[in-house]
Amino acid sequence: MALGSGVQYDRLNVLWRRPGAKPNADDTAKLARYLETTADWILNGGDQPSTHAALRAQASEELSLLSEAELRALLIGIQARRVASRAAND
Repeated sequence: MALGSGVQYDRLNVLWRRPGAKPNADDTAKLARYLETTADWILNGGDQPSTHAALRAQASEELSLLSEAELRALLIGIQARRVASRAAND
């Protein structure tokens, strides 16, 4: 899990050995991506969210890290793909 997630082994080990231990924000995001779930589920447990909900939450976390210019470029790309997809289906 350490290799796949990018979280250092010693930090993961602390989480397994101490029941009350919580990962820091960066490790939480890495674990959520690796396990294809949400940061909330990593921190609080409970029912595993649906794949769609997990993807939306992960996308939201990732989008919050982008600059305004990066967000604009991403939006333009998404819109261009939609237009191209509609044109291909017509």
